[in-house]
Amino acid sequence: MNSALHRDLARILGEDGVASDAETLARFGGDALGAYRAFRAASLLDGRAAVVAWPTDSAKVARLLRYANSNRMPVVPYGGGTGVMGAAISADGAIVLNMQRMNSVLDVSGADLTAGLQPGVILEDAHVAMKGEGLRLGHDPWSRPIATVGGAISTDGVGYTAAAHGPMGDQVLGLEVVLADGETIRTRAVPKGSYGPSLDRLFIGSEGTLGVVTEATVRAFKRPESRAMRSFVFPEFEAGFGQLSRCKPRAWRRPYSTTATNRRRTMHPRPRCTYPSKGSPDTSGRTSPKRSRFAPSTAVETANPVRLSSTGGRGTRRRSAIATRF
Repeated sequence: MNSALHRDLARILGEDGVASDAETLARFGGDALGAYRAFRAASLLDGRAAVVAWPTDSAKVARLLRYANSNRMPVVPYGGGTGVMGAAISADGAIVLNMQRMNSVLDVSGADLTAGLQPGVILEDAHVAMKGEGLRLGHDPWSRPIATVGGAISTDGVGYTAAAHGPMGDQVLGLEVVLADGETIRTRAVPKGSYGPSLDRLFIGSEGTLGVVTEATVRAFKRPESRAMRSFVFPEFEAGFGQLSRCKPRAWRRPYSTTATNRRRTMHPRPRCTYPSKGSPDTSGRTSPKRSRFAPSTAVETANPVRLSSTGGRGTRRRSAIATRF
């Protein structure tokens, strides 16, 4: 038998937008954090929500939050459920606000290098939509086929391409957010505001505690003209880590502007990787063959490559040595 809460939310979202059966509550009652990883906080995983709700637009999100606020009920926003930090764990008697039905790619602009996305868009679907315009999404976590845009923004997620483009929060240009009292605010989709604090940053990484993201404008990046793959094996982790620490490709420090980048290069020149030249002795006294710029002296090339990518088009000199997918 449906509860009074179920019936109230059905009047807001429609009967097909609400569920309160035990199976659904268990399915959307948490994220990928398991008890074996929660340790002393494992008991917190036992919370059971009262209902799962699926809004389809920001107006319904506003109505639901206004209802929950007036009745002092907790709300837990839910994206793809791929997080491993427990952000989507339900509280007893809470409303799980499942954003998966708000999954439209609103626009992709090759001229502006931006994309307008609803929070329930799967990252892989966003990438495919941008690919048609010769662009790509700058966020590339392992969970790209199942994680959502809203979840990535709300957790400020980091992916394989973060070394070049920063975490997801750095790629956000503007947001539409519904506050707890049902008020909807929209920030301007610009790279940087001319004055005052960034409202976007209040919600990026806040895991839905300050507001629910209902739309986002994010950066889109040009697809690389080519890609190269190399792989190296080190005798132990310390040797590989030490070599990478001494050799930082240019793309590992993401420039915010050409002017700022040139100024930094003038004031603080970046050290380049140096390797023994042809015929120079190595530490063991043997003659070392000539190595490529990116080949560490202790590395052995293998047949199972980690993907490396060259990024940047005409007039750029950036090179990336991060695992990526295109």
